[in-house]
Amino acid sequence: MKWQIRGLNIKVNGPVGEYAAEKIRKPLERFARQVESIVLRFADTPHAHDGAPRVTKAMVLMHDGSIVSVEQKEHDFYAAIDVLSDRVRRAVRRHMGRKQKINRKRHGLGKRKLRGG
Repeated sequence: MKWQIRGLNIKVNGPVGEYAAEKIRKPLERFARQVESIVLRFADTPHAHDGAPRVTKAMVLMHDGSIVSVEQKEHDFYAAIDVLSDRVRRAVRRHMGRKQKINRKRHGLGKRKLRGG
């Protein structure tokens, strides 16, 4: 898996970047073969000091070319990363489930009814 961590109006280095990489990488290790790259974007709004939430976005590029994107708005980047890690894991798992369901239908391997009875 390739990684990119980007910041808009903020420098993302040091503890925040390491924390984000650790929290997002761990749930996605299970899907390492299907995930090509992950891009994390942190955006600090100009009015963040007035209580406006900060935006954290994760985009997961899958090997089949599809993109799974999840965005979280929180006042604290650490809180956003915690929520985002769970949401990214669920979104990728849901995407993989849909992909399997489509492939099963395509090849006639859907649910089969029992005969008789």
